[in-house]
Amino acid sequence: MERIPRRTFTAEFKAEAIKLVAEQNRTEQKRAHAEVSRKLDIANRFKVDLGCVSEVMRMTYLVPDIVEAILQGLQPRHLNLQALRRGVPAGWREKRVVFGFTC
Repeated sequence: MERIPRRTFTAEFKAEAIKLVAEQNRTEQKRAHAEVSRKLDIANRFKVDLGCVSEVMRMTYLVPDIVEAILQGLQPRHLNLQALRRGVPAGWREKRVVFGFTC
Protein backbone atom coordinates (compact mmCIF):
# COMPACT_ATOMS: atom_id res chain seq x y z
CA MET A 1 0.00 0.00 0.00
CA GLU A 2 1.38 3.36 -1.03
CA ARG A 3 1.71 5.95 1.71
CA ILE A 4 0.22 9.35 1.15
CA PRO A 5 2.86 11.99 1.79
CA ARG A 6 2.23 14.10 4.86
CA ARG A 7 1.41 17.70 4.12
CA THR A 8 3.57 20.34 5.62
CA PHE A 9 2.12 23.71 6.36
CA THR A 10 4.01 26.93 6.28
CA ALA A 11 4.38 29.06 9.39
CA GLU A 12 2.29 31.73 7.68
CA PHE A 13 -0.54 29.27 7.02
CA LYS A 14 -0.45 28.03 10.63
CA ALA A 15 -0.58 31.59 11.96
CA GLU A 16 -3.59 32.42 9.78
CA ALA A 17 -5.34 29.18 10.77
CA ILE A 18 -4.82 29.98 14.45
CA LYS A 19 -6.25 33.47 13.93
CA LEU A 20 -9.27 32.01 12.14
CA VAL A 21 -9.92 29.48 14.92
CA ALA A 22 -9.53 32.18 17.58
CA GLU A 23 -11.93 34.51 15.76
CA GLN A 24 -14.47 31.70 15.39
CA ASN A 25 -14.19 30.99 19.12
CA ARG A 26 -14.76 34.66 19.99
CA THR A 27 -17.75 34.80 17.66
CA GLU A 28 -19.27 31.68 19.24
CA GLN A 29 -18.76 33.10 22.75
CA LYS A 30 -20.48 36.35 21.74
CA ARG A 31 -23.38 34.42 20.21
CA ALA A 32 -23.80 32.27 23.31
CA HIS A 33 -23.71 35.35 25.56
CA ALA A 34 -26.30 37.12 23.38
CA GLU A 35 -28.56 34.05 23.50
CA VAL A 36 -28.41 33.93 27.30
CA SER A 37 -29.10 37.68 27.45
CA ARG A 38 -32.18 37.26 25.23
CA LYS A 39 -33.44 34.40 27.39
CA LEU A 40 -32.97 36.50 30.53
CA ASP A 41 -34.85 39.39 28.91
CA ILE A 42 -37.75 37.07 28.07
CA ALA A 43 -37.76 35.55 31.56
CA ASN A 44 -37.82 38.98 33.18
CA ARG A 45 -40.50 40.31 30.85
CA PHE A 46 -42.88 37.41 31.49
CA LYS A 47 -41.79 36.88 35.09
CA VAL A 48 -40.85 33.22 34.59
CA ASP A 49 -37.81 31.14 35.44
CA LEU A 50 -34.89 31.08 32.99
CA GLY A 51 -35.18 27.29 32.86
CA CYS A 52 -38.77 27.60 31.67
CA VAL A 53 -37.69 29.91 28.86
CA SER A 54 -34.95 27.46 27.85
CA GLU A 55 -37.45 24.60 27.71
CA VAL A 56 -39.84 26.58 25.54
CA MET A 57 -36.97 27.69 23.29
CA ARG A 58 -36.09 24.03 22.76
CA MET A 59 -39.40 23.76 20.89
CA THR A 60 -37.95 25.94 18.15
CA TYR A 61 -35.86 22.95 17.09
CA LEU A 62 -38.89 20.79 16.35
CA VAL A 63 -40.26 20.08 12.90
CA PRO A 64 -43.10 22.49 11.98
CA ASP A 65 -45.71 19.74 11.63
CA ILE A 66 -44.81 18.41 15.10
CA VAL A 67 -45.23 21.91 16.57
CA GLU A 68 -48.59 22.21 14.81
CA ALA A 69 -49.72 18.86 16.24
CA ILE A 70 -48.68 19.94 19.75
CA LEU A 71 -50.53 23.25 19.42
CA GLN A 72 -53.65 21.36 18.32
CA GLY A 73 -53.26 18.80 21.11
CA LEU A 74 -52.76 15.98 18.59
CA GLN A 75 -49.29 14.83 19.61
CA PRO A 76 -48.67 11.21 20.64
CA ARG A 77 -49.27 10.56 24.35
CA HIS A 78 -45.56 9.93 25.00
CA LEU A 79 -44.54 13.30 23.55
CA ASN A 80 -44.47 15.47 26.66
CA LEU A 81 -42.14 17.86 28.41
CA GLN A 82 -40.08 15.01 29.85
CA ALA A 83 -39.48 13.62 26.35
CA LEU A 84 -38.32 17.03 25.15
CA ARG A 85 -36.04 17.41 28.16
CA ARG A 86 -34.22 14.23 27.10
CA GLY A 87 -33.11 16.07 23.99
CA VAL A 88 -34.19 16.80 20.48
CA PRO A 89 -32.45 14.95 17.62
CA ALA A 90 -30.80 17.08 14.95
CA GLY A 91 -32.42 15.74 11.77
CA TRP A 92 -36.09 16.16 10.88
CA ARG A 93 -36.46 12.46 10.05
CA GLU A 94 -34.94 11.45 13.40
CA LYS A 95 -37.25 13.89 15.20
CA ARG A 96 -40.28 12.36 13.54
CA VAL A 97 -39.19 8.82 14.45
CA VAL A 98 -38.24 9.62 18.07
CA PHE A 99 -41.40 11.59 18.72
CA GLY A 100 -43.77 9.16 16.97
CA PHE A 101 -44.56 11.01 13.75
CA THR A 102 -43.48 8.38 11.24
CA CYS A 103 -45.49 7.97 8.08
